[in-house]
Amino acid sequence: MSEYKGGSSEEERLRAMGSDRLLADLKSKYRQPVQVLEGEVQKPEQSVKPSLVIGHLRAMQERKGELAALPFEYPMIPEREMEGLSHVSQEVERLRVRTVKRLVGLKRTSDAYRRITKEAVDDIAAYLDKQSVWRYKFATQSGGAPGEVSDTIRPDDSLYYLSEHGASMRLKRLALYDDNLAWCHVIQPMMELTLFVEPQSKGESFSRVPLPGYSVRDFETPEFADRLRDEEQLSGYVSELRVHEDHGVPKLVSNIPESTWDHLGDPVSVIIDTNQS
Repeated sequence: MSEYKGGSSEEERLRAMGSDRLLADLKSKYRQPVQVLEGEVQKPEQSVKPSLVIGHLRAMQERKGELAALPFEYPMIPEREMEGLSHVSQEVERLRVRTVKRLVGLKRTSDAYRRITKEAVDDIAAYLDKQSVWRYKFATQSGGAPGEVSDTIRPDDSLYYLSEHGASMRLKRLALYDDNLAWCHVIQPMMELTLFVEPQSKGESFSRVPLPGYSVRDFETPEFADRLRDEEQLSGYVSELRVHEDHGVPKLVSNIPESTWDHLGDPVSVIIDTNQS
């Protein structure tokens, strides 16, 4: 493996790797408050050593290289499914805009704002429930830890709708109860690839179908967003993303274009198989 150049200290080399955020996160994580007895002088906080971070990053890169050598496929969505997704996307956008107009002049903290947005989410969910393009409907536990399982759907849990070939739409209902989040945060972008992270896999093993306790990992590339809006190009869609597999089990998503929406969500709680409902 090549050496990291660009600085004389370990922290400078870490920054040269583009890892400023990881360094800051790890320093914050490993700086522990020191308990001081009466009469003692508090010692400076001890932070994580950059050399440990660099070693960890190198190990991660090596492991990612191993996974990237696995066979891969480009996710594909058939034409008929793309047509259904485009129709749903346009109708949900129409309902969103209608709600925006009703909210003009209202404060987010007002009872009227909360009532209108709650009614709008219920209307959109009712519409999505009726669409044949979905294979699954499921909820994710807001703020839940990976592997944590709940058998109830709370009012602030997200609702997801998942198609046969992995596209999904999310209603982020937490935004209904958070004064810092506006109505625009409730309806999330249509995602072209949705996988589910096995809790004990350290992000190296995925399911293609929702399973309790598995966290959502989904992607939307700019090309997919453009194709959904262009009714004249709604042929079968082949993604730029690569899904590397080991004996049929997804292990890594690579070839992720810039400006891709890459989201790691909460664990799945309640699952509704729409083909069986």
